[in-house]
Amino acid sequence: MMYESEITKFMRELLQRNPELRELQKKNRATWWDKKPDREQQSRFEQSNIGVNGYAYFPIPDVPKTPEKS
Repeated sequence: MMYESEITKFMRELLQRNPELRELQKKNRATWWDKKPDREQQSRFEQSNIGVNGYAYFPIPDVPKTPEKS
């Protein structure tokens, strides 16, 4: 027999003693993960994205532009 961790043994025994946990697991997974993407919400999320300042600890001061010499 191959090595089996204590966690694996625990999970196997837990699911054998409580078979209803499998259905609960499937139901809860469907609640959070098994969903179709909402294209409109994704579009709003992408539009609301704000660029991040490269240096987050202090604001970068505005440096006045010098006129170009020709």
